[in-house]
Amino acid sequence: MEHELLMPLATAGALDPTGVSKRAQAAAEMAQAAKEKGENEAMANSPLAKQANAQREQLAAQGQQMQANARLQRLMQLGHQKGCDKK
Repeated sequence: MEHELLMPLATAGALDPTGVSKRAQAAAEMAQAAKEKGENEAMANSPLAKQANAQREQLAAQGQQMQANARLQRLMQLGHQKGCDKK
């Protein structure tokens, strides 16, 4: 949405022989990029994001443990052979 607001500046920059509009467009794009970077960093440092990362790591560890289990792998193989994994 916010990127769409920069379109009039791009059009004005194409028509402006002085180059003022292009400089304004470049400044607006830089400000938008800085804003997005700040939002991304804030989200990455939020408690909710940290909790999600911890849960993702825990789930990955559980998946690795399950893949290392020979009995479970054999059960999965038998289920696949009998077509239990098909809808």
